[in-house]
Amino acid sequence: MGYWVSPEHWGKGVAGAMVDEAIILIPELFGVRTLIARVDPGNVASARILAHRGFTSCASRDGLDHYSRDI
Repeated sequence: MGYWVSPEHWGKGVAGAMVDEAIILIPELFGVRTLIARVDPGNVASARILAHRGFTSCASRDGLDHYSRDI
């Protein structure tokens, strides 16, 4: 799962809304049971968005922190 928000829209809830919709739509459309997101370690806001939605940190590799959530 990935998302990007233009800097002029940061702090307005856009990324949170995208993650909320992804949590609903991705399992419905693709039949997956686990969502995985990769986050730059310096992107604290993105990590916080995921944590508030039940994602847990599961690994760090390739320069990114990996988060997952079972559906």
